[in-house]
Amino acid sequence: MRCAVHDAALKTYDGGWSQPAVLALAAYAEAAYGDGRGMLIEDAGTDTQCYLHDAGTHAVLSFRGTEVPQLIQLLQANGSVASRAWRQARDLYTDCMVLQSSWLPGGQVHSGFASAFASVETQLDDALQALSPEAREHLYITGHSLGGALATLAASRFGCRMLATFGSPRVGNREFARAFALQNAGKYFRVFNRSDIVARVPAPIRFRHVGLPIFITHQGDIHPRPGLLIRLFSLARNLLRGRHASLMGDHGIQNYLEGLTERS
Repeated sequence: MRCAVHDAALKTYDGGWSQPAVLALAAYAEAAYGDGRGMLIEDAGTDTQCYLHDAGTHAVLSFRGTEVPQLIQLLQANGSVASRAWRQARDLYTDCMVLQSSWLPGGQVHSGFASAFASVETQLDDALQALSPEAREHLYITGHSLGGALATLAASRFGCRMLATFGSPRVGNREFARAFALQNAGKYFRVFNRSDIVARVPAPIRFRHVGLPIFITHQGDIHPRPGLLIRLFSLARNLLRGRHASLMGDHGIQNYLEGLTERS
C-alpha cells in the first residue's frame, strides 16, 4: 500500500515543489539501503549500488548512500565484521576525497563521487535505454547522503523529470553548478535537515551546492529556499541545547521521512 501511495504521488506530479512527490522519493532513497525497489545496478569494486524501478508510466532511480559506522552493529555482526568494516571504509574514503575531476557536461566535480558514478554509468545507460519512452520521459532520481551526490551526477548525465536528494554533500565547483542549473532548472529539490553536517561538506571554497534548497527545522517546518537567519537560528538552537550528537543524527534518512510526512 505504501508503495502504491508513493507511486501515485509521482504519477500525478505536474512540476514544481510537491511535498508528496518528494516524500515518495525519500521513501525510495530509504529503500536503497535494504533490498531496494526494482533492478539492482552495482559495482563491487567501488561498492556503488542503485535501483531502477520501472512503474510503466514513470521510473525511479535511487542511489544507496554512505553506511555510517555503528560500533554496536560491528560488535554484533559475527562473521561479517570485516566485510562491513571494509564497506564503510570505502564509503567514507569516497566522501573524503576532495580532489576534483573534469565533468563532461560542464565544470569539475568531486573525484570520489565521479569515480563511483563512472563505475555504474554504462550499466545505467543500458538500463535507461531499455525503458519505454513514457517511463524514460518521466524519470525520477533520488538518493540520500553519498547517494544524493551520485543522484546529482546521474541527473546531470542523463536528465530527469525531478531530482530530490536528502542530506547530500556538495558535488562540484561553480562552473558545474552553472551548467547543472541550465540543464535542470526547476527540477532539483535539495532537502537538508536541521543541523545535518553532511549537507555542509565539502567546504564551499571550491564546491557549490546546486538545486532549490528545502530546509526542515526542529519544529518540523519546511522552508523552500530558506534565509540564512533561519538556518543559523536552527543550528544555534541545536547547539545551545547540547544536542551535538544530532549533527550526525539529523543526517539519518528516517529523520527526513519524518520531517516530510504531513502532519494532521
